[in-house]
Amino acid sequence: MKTIIHKTAVIAVILLIVTHSSQSQSWFRLQSNTGNHLHSIDFVDVDRGISVGQNGVIRATTNGGLYWYEQLSGTDRDLNSIDIIDNYKAVIAGQNGTILTTVNWGETWVSKASGTDRDLNSVFFRTQLVGWAAGNQGTILYTLDGGNIWAAQSPGTDRDLNAISFSGLRGWAVGDNGIVIYSANNGSVWTEQSSGTDRDLLSLAILSDYVVFASGTNGVIIKTVNGGLSWESLNSGTSEDLHSIFFVSTYVGYAVGHSGTIIKTADGANSWSALQSPTDRELRSVVFVSNTGYSAGKNGEIIKTGEALGLKQISSEAPKEFLLEQNYPNPFNPTTLIRFGISKPGMVNVEIYDITGRSIDKILNLHLNAGTYEIKWDGSRFSSGVYFYTIRTESFIETKKMLLVK
Repeated sequence: MKTIIHKTAVIAVILLIVTHSSQSQSWFRLQSNTGNHLHSIDFVDVDRGISVGQNGVIRATTNGGLYWYEQLSGTDRDLNSIDIIDNYKAVIAGQNGTILTTVNWGETWVSKASGTDRDLNSVFFRTQLVGWAAGNQGTILYTLDGGNIWAAQSPGTDRDLNAISFSGLRGWAVGDNGIVIYSANNGSVWTEQSSGTDRDLLSLAILSDYVVFASGTNGVIIKTVNGGLSWESLNSGTSEDLHSIFFVSTYVGYAVGHSGTIIKTADGANSWSALQSPTDRELRSVVFVSNTGYSAGKNGEIIKTGEALGLKQISSEAPKEFLLEQNYPNPFNPTTLIRFGISKPGMVNVEIYDITGRSIDKILNLHLNAGTYEIKWDGSRFSSGVYFYTIRTESFIETKKMLLVK
């Protein structure tokens, strides 16, 4: 549930580029290779990310989600939250006080003693060494050595805490029945703030020391602009539970939740609009890196914003049959567009081959709805010559030739 904007030292977040308008922004399903529920997802850059969830499942990608591979967690407990600290280090929090750390991008995960058997629902690191975890029955833990040793803090509440985050010395945690607690001194002392709601709060987004958002059940979104002295309830436009909220700028933010709900604001949360979702499965976590967004949820669902893939949906009308058009322009240097039609929903793979038949670039591996699409291929890494592009679905395969001239 890492949703704070100030962590730009690791992740440079910019405005999302949309396909047509905010209402028609395209999201596409990825193949996670697991049916377990995924509770949290995080990325260190546009290509490298990890998602964690039910029964100790960990899935990682190094190519922007085109392929997800298994990492061995060493546990069958549910993993509820992950924070990727840098290119190698990450920390996971989960069921029964589970804490896992890695210093080698998940080649090995090491279990750490948390000192509690209560479920931990959120983990957040402000630096490579300083971090917090929050969980059930008012549990808050902190570490000063990168997650090796944890100690308890006293939050002054016994309500379940679902999210925790910090901006400098200031931190907030939110949880069940609208609980909001605040610390001005690294969590040494926590005080309760009046949230104005009794809904369960599930996620946090801190934009500054004073501007903070939280989302929760029944579509609740609350906001403070004065560090929590007062909170106001916003109209999200939905009654679905909102499990995760993330702001990519002062004005642009996203929230995801039950039944595949995706909503977006472009005016600092004064108004929200629903985006078309490729899934009706519950989405539990959303994160953006640069102009790329990812969300993970139930039954192994992972979705991604389409424009970041170089993919654009031209039409949602289903063609009578599958088709692959000639790329344009052709010859080209260094980019070209490949248009194709999908007559029924399913997994679609587009791959580039050289003259010897060797696969050199896998540019698409997504579950797509019926319609007509266009994807851009950048040949700047390759030499002049003849190349082939192939589209594969469950019932269709076709190859065409193209010419790169530099």
